[in-house]
Amino acid sequence: MRILEGARRATGDPSLFGYEVGAIHENQNDYHGAIEEYLRSMSQDRLIQLAHRKQTAGEIEQRTAELVAAKPFNPAAFRLRLALLEDRQRRDDIRALLSASVEKIADLDQMA
Repeated sequence: MRILEGARRATGDPSLFGYEVGAIHENQNDYHGAIEEYLRSMSQDRLIQLAHRKQTAGEIEQRTAELVAAKPFNPAAFRLRLALLEDRQRRDDIRALLSASVEKIADLDQMA
């Protein structure tokens, strides 16, 4: 962990090795720390897997909802939230996400 944190400081990139640091936290049963790291690095597949667990589902739900609600529009956060909703087959929530996000999109590239 010390080496990975050193690499982050040296590069100035706090999301560097986010998946690896998240896995270390997860192995230490520090699920909050793991989720934080996975969100920082947008580790979509791992977050979707953790969203199936009772102990982590609520935090992932809340944190991804907060990310897409924030301004300005964040395409990576949108894709992550959409993937989580699709995985859970929550069609009504997907419609609501799409409607709310359209209002925040600043340019046509983001719309695509």
